[in-house]
Amino acid sequence: MFNIHYISYVFNTNPFSIAIDLPYDSLISCASTSKAMLHDALPLVTKLHIEKASQLRTGIVLRHLRDVRSVTIYNLFRTYSNSISHATLIEIDKDIATKSVSFISKRLTHLESVSFWGADGDSLCSFHPGGWKFDWGGCIYSLLDALSGAFDCRSLPHNLQIIGLSCPKRIIGSTIDCAYCNKVCKMFPLELVGEIDLCLPFTTCNEIIESREGGRDYLHSETRLMQLLGRCRVTETFDDFSIIEYQDNVQNEMESFIELSEVDVTKLNPQDVTKAIRKQYPNNISIFFSEESFDCLKSIGIPINNDLLDPNAARVENLARMVKHIVEETDVICNRSLNQLSTLLGKQKKQIQRVVESGVLQKLVELLQREDDHELQFASTDILANLASGTSEHVEEIVKLGAIPPLVHLLGSSFSEVPYNAAWALGNIAGDIPRYRDLVLQAGVMEPLLKLLDDHQTSDVKHVRFYVWVLHNLCRGNPKPGFSVVSRSLPILNELIYHSDEEVVADACWALRHLCKSRKHNQAVIDELGNKGVCRLVELLDHPSTTVQSPALRTLGKMAKGNGSQKQIVIDNNALPGLLTLLSSSNKDILQEVCWAISKITAGTVEQIQTVIDSDVFPKLIPLLSDGRLLKQIVSEEVDGQLLLARRRIRKKVGCAFANAVNHGNVKQIKYLANQGCIPLLTDLLNDRLFESTKARLNEALQLLEFTAKSRIVDQ
Repeated sequence: MFNIHYISYVFNTNPFSIAIDLPYDSLISCASTSKAMLHDALPLVTKLHIEKASQLRTGIVLRHLRDVRSVTIYNLFRTYSNSISHATLIEIDKDIATKSVSFISKRLTHLESVSFWGADGDSLCSFHPGGWKFDWGGCIYSLLDALSGAFDCRSLPHNLQIIGLSCPKRIIGSTIDCAYCNKVCKMFPLELVGEIDLCLPFTTCNEIIESREGGRDYLHSETRLMQLLGRCRVTETFDDFSIIEYQDNVQNEMESFIELSEVDVTKLNPQDVTKAIRKQYPNNISIFFSEESFDCLKSIGIPINNDLLDPNAARVENLARMVKHIVEETDVICNRSLNQLSTLLGKQKKQIQRVVESGVLQKLVELLQREDDHELQFASTDILANLASGTSEHVEEIVKLGAIPPLVHLLGSSFSEVPYNAAWALGNIAGDIPRYRDLVLQAGVMEPLLKLLDDHQTSDVKHVRFYVWVLHNLCRGNPKPGFSVVSRSLPILNELIYHSDEEVVADACWALRHLCKSRKHNQAVIDELGNKGVCRLVELLDHPSTTVQSPALRTLGKMAKGNGSQKQIVIDNNALPGLLTLLSSSNKDILQEVCWAISKITAGTVEQIQTVIDSDVFPKLIPLLSDGRLLKQIVSEEVDGQLLLARRRIRKKVGCAFANAVNHGNVKQIKYLANQGCIPLLTDLLNDRLFESTKARLNEALQLLEFTAKSRIVDQ
């Protein structure tokens, strides 16, 4: 066809249009020796094939290549596969890219086609739009935009085909204003505007377009609908087909079009619909809609061929082929199939059962031990982590095949993301049932996990979040894990509660809460945290997010449940003002926990009860002890049964706070409580079956309250 070291041109004067290739550099040399000859010959050139940056000489093109209608630029990029991110990456030749912008922009209004090719012969047109991730600009559309200079042109010729162009800002979603997209809506030919993926919301674009001459007719035309139908994106890619779907904003715009337009969509030709949908995809790629998008088109009356529906049978067949390659083929093919399977599981959790039944688990566990190939280890851990997020039956299959020891071993891998995936898998296994959690602990997970946390604590939030989540899973559950093992995490947890990331702090607090499972263990936690650490937990009660408030509150409540000295540490670090503030919370879970924590403090000494009284806590508890009429502001959107149960539980914990204070307080304190008007409210609680377990304690408190209220006993 052509040699990319040459410039290709066509003699238009010849009726047979014979294409001739001449060395580009030789042609440029002619310009310096015989400008007249060059001027006579170059108007005959209609196609340019450019290989390197030095050939992008705008002056010669503008002066002499007057009939050029097609430009192809080679060696613009190199492609390579990233096994870690499962993406095809593009490495751009920045010199060629920079010069191409100016070169193409100057000729764009006269061109009919512009093509960009890679050094390995890859064409940008061969990629699935939206189906890959790229290094340069994050999006293949942005690359095309920048190189074509489309957004810097006042107008485009009608014969220039634009498919898949988008505003570079579109990567980050819709924007309120964009000069480029405003220019497109105001100045581009109407039939081209709909072909470009703009960053402005549809409503904004439509308002601008409607103000133009013929704009309203265009917005309600069949052309507009066909352009919307072509705005689908690839969500999954398999060996021989891809799954596509519409984003919510495109679906909404199509529904609005159907409502406002007079176009009878039921009379559309299904073949024309398919053609509009397929326009941006190569003919050799089979595409199928996700069920959601297919149903959306059906619901608004678009006639669409049923053969575009996501083929479940094809998925099954494709899965079987992947499994066969993983089990039987060479490492290269095996790794490629592992990546495909990982992508499938990442997007389709319902495939977990099929993968488990396929018999591939044993091979995956074997691949964990391939120290000679870290990429195989990475892909295997990723798949096992996804599978372990399934049901207990799925986790059981993984455990039975002996996956835990090699996964623990991989926490010490030096290969990038392998420890992350291994921790993910172990966290899912440990979080399933206590027996699996104990197996993970027995395999020696704590030492490498704590090292990972220590290594990443100040540098990588993503990894710290994940590792502390795994640690949280290892500390929770009933029966409790062996304290001597999990308590080794106390030093790092004491550091993590000061972390700047909300998720990290929350999981660290949850882990501490689970470690406070007895008075002995409470003391170990308090000894490690010290007054500074306990004070930090109190500070977190004022955190703006309940995600952090709740575990910090529960940890302090567990400490307050301990002995007198442990209660006193909570009091001494000013917990009561924080608890008093939370009594105004509209979150039912927070209210339950704060009332529970107060009830544990009021089960302490006379001095500790007096501190609660002096903090004016009890007057704030009285409204919560009522029959529920004053609790209607709490989670009012819940159904009545759930709301009623939440109110009853809050009343129970408030009742316990009063009962404990009465049963442990002195006469003066009991009189104070009686004067708060709690006697009739506590009496009312005796009729609630939710209080069966605490009825004896409540009865005792009521007798003391009634006796003290009627007597003239002097406080001793």
